Amino acid sequence: MSRGSVVVVGAGAVGLGCALFLQADGWEVTLIDRGEPGQATSYGNAGILSVQSVTTLNSPETLKRLPSLLLSSTSPLRLRWRDLPATAPWLWAFARACAPAVAAQSSATQTALAREAATAWRILLQRCGGAERVSWPGWLKLAEGAGEVAELDRERRRLEAAGHRHAWLDAAGVAALEPGLGPRFAAGLWLEDDGQIDRPGELLRRFAARFVAAGGRVVVDEVRDLHATERAVAAVGGAATYRGDRAVLAAGPWSGPLARRLGARVPLVAERGYHLMLPQAAPLLARPIFDARHGFVLAPMGDALRLTWGAEIARLDAPPDERPIRGLGAEVRRLLPEAATTVAASWLGARPSTPDGLPVIAPAPRAPRVTLAYGHGHLGLTLGPLTGRLVADRLAGRPDPMPLEACAATRRPGRPTAVIFRKKGLARGRRSEL
Repeated sequence: MSRGSVVVVGAGAVGLGCALFLQADGWEVTLIDRGEPGQATSYGNAGILSVQSVTTLNSPETLKRLPSLLLSSTSPLRLRWRDLPATAPWLWAFARACAPAVAAQSSATQTALAREAATAWRILLQRCGGAERVSWPGWLKLAEGAGEVAELDRERRRLEAAGHRHAWLDAAGVAALEPGLGPRFAAGLWLEDDGQIDRPGELLRRFAARFVAAGGRVVVDEVRDLHATERAVAAVGGAATYRGDRAVLAAGPWSGPLARRLGARVPLVAERGYHLMLPQAAPLLARPIFDARHGFVLAPMGDALRLTWGAEIARLDAPPDERPIRGLGAEVRRLLPEAATTVAASWLGARPSTPDGLPVIAPAPRAPRVTLAYGHGHLGLTLGPLTGRLVADRLAGRPDPMPLEACAATRRPGRPTAVIFRKKGLARGRRSEL
């Protein structure tokens, strides 16, 4: 028996996760996106399932370094100065969210969410297939100078406090783990349980096909407004209006205007990132590599390396600027001397980022029949299936399996919320399984 109908706006990793878990829970689901499923923000990242994530960008350390980061021509954190009128409110809220108490809560909440992400991913892979595209080799973060080593050591201590498997490597240990790397690194931090997806866009396309095969409906349209009454919801698109008993807003960086109309107060900005695909004659890496000095990731993807770089705070529609990432060729070869740096393809995407680094997973304040599920920043791919599981619980009336007060739509980033986390993860109870 059907629970009713749901319209899910947004078909990236988060929207697909919501659609699949809701479908498995007995809802009739319509999935709407301005493009094909999984081909926007979720398409072009490094493919890392960062289930051991224990830090958010907002921190006292980041605030201290912010002026130098924003003024450096080589920094991966960039601000489009011409867009400052549009992004200034977010930047002010971000600075407030770097306060120690807020940063600690952000890290604790993110750690609790990420810890459960692997289970949700395995449920979807079992249901939809595609497990051959996912491996769990961990990923390796590399440091050269004393400052970078100290930063990695702070993360190591957080991993240790969270009980995550990791290894601290000296220069010889780095060379043993990844023999192809150049001999310039003083230390490495191997997060042993993180996963990687080979070409995430292709896997998400498979998830969408499974959703359709099970009776789901996919529509390509741009939703311009959401209206809700006490009994129903209407998503107003450019081509038609889509009605349901409930709705989920999971449109990533495009969620902001719709969410504000529904009463959400959390600022949202497009944190834009770039990638280049570098074809290789032979595999050179066993896992993704992060260069802490230059802020880029090299991720093995079949017969290519994907070079990802950048956290560019800008308007969503600002034109791309590939000059900085295309200037990293010499650094890529220093890191990986045998790497070919011919560019086969380039890409620009936009992460939906909140000032406190946490997603919004909550009912819309002015429309309780609409559930908000956006703002996952760098962890949209990682947390997409788990968010779907949490949303399915809420729509079914089951209690939240973990504290989600810090993900409320009415929170004001910069003010901590008292939350207690269970060290062993989600509370026990009936789950929406696939």
